[in-house]
Amino acid sequence: FFCPQPTFYYDFYTQNGWEIEKLIATDGERYAEVPPTGRFKAPAEYSLYVVARRHSPANLVFPVQEKYRRNPTL
Repeated sequence: FFCPQPTFYYDFYTQNGWEIEKLIATDGERYAEVPPTGRFKAPAEYSLYVVARRHSPANLVFPVQEKYRRNPTL
């Protein structure tokens, strides 16, 4: 069982040459834009959806969390 958070998708896609076009949480009727690296609050029933576009055919790499990329001394 995995429960990736929005920052995982941001880190994975942006560090592998993709662009995130949409990052939303929804219950099928209502939806909310999700900040890729910030905190947010959504009801437990919401699902997370990501739409990303690939811009580079490079091999995929394992991402590093953005907060550690910005401040490697953490």
